[in-house]
Amino acid sequence: METLETIKEIILDNQESKLVSRSLRNADLKCLDRKATICIGVRRCGKSTLLHQKIAAVKNAGEKENVLYINFFDGR
Repeated sequence: METLETIKEIILDNQESKLVSRSLRNADLKCLDRKATICIGVRRCGKSTLLHQKIAAVKNAGEKENVLYINFFDGR
């Protein structure tokens, strides 16, 4: 049960936190309603930066509850 609470805490923390977005990526992600969006590519091509920019746009639209972001390098 402790693991489930930790996962909930990580999700809520990520919904509240500001993600650092370095270089503006000029790519348009086509997102479908009620579907996961997946971004794949070679190492260091800007996938995470693009993802962070998309998350920021969703949060700025007032829809932070629609963001599920988990960093698996989180020490918890």
